[in-house]
Amino acid sequence: MRRDRNDYIGRKKLREILAVDEITFAIPAQSFAIECSISAEEALPVVTEFALRIAYVCGTLSPVQIQDFFGFTKKETDAIIQTLLNERLIKWNEDELLELTSYALTRFQDSSDHLPRFFKIQEWSSEVIFDLISFSPAGRPNRLKRVNSLVELAARNIERQSKTIQYAEQAFQEHFHSICKKNKAEIYKISAVDAG
Repeated sequence: MRRDRNDYIGRKKLREILAVDEITFAIPAQSFAIECSISAEEALPVVTEFALRIAYVCGTLSPVQIQDFFGFTKKETDAIIQTLLNERLIKWNEDELLELTSYALTRFQDSSDHLPRFFKIQEWSSEVIFDLISFSPAGRPNRLKRVNSLVELAARNIERQSKTIQYAEQAFQEHFHSICKKNKAEIYKISAVDAG
């Protein structure tokens, strides 16, 4: 019994070391030009972010408190307050103190770490290749290495073959984060998917 086991282990090691042949499969794939809008987190200027964070923690602030916190001159303080007012992030209350607008408050409430999160919509487009069997993203084929001895797999799902654009759009939504490398980006709207 012990000899059989050792013999089995020896044969297994030999198979792992000795590669006799390799099989390479050719999977049908198609490229798609995809255009969409994505929402990506926008970094705030440091002073803007900290002014909002102070207003969030304190509830209300006077211009003097902002000036003292940052060590700004009156002119610099007026400039930051005017910027925040113009962007509708703070407002004057009836006591003539500054407080966050409801819009700015939601930027904190939508965040798990109580930091203000702002997003901007931007256009994104790329050519994406999907294999036509599983509709997973595929890498660019190396056309120089194409060999006649490849085992070609055929896409046998007639519905998928007739609706590749719809399946590509669905696959793009499912695999967006592995396709688009932008940090903390989400699909806002898909504008076009064209088969290549």
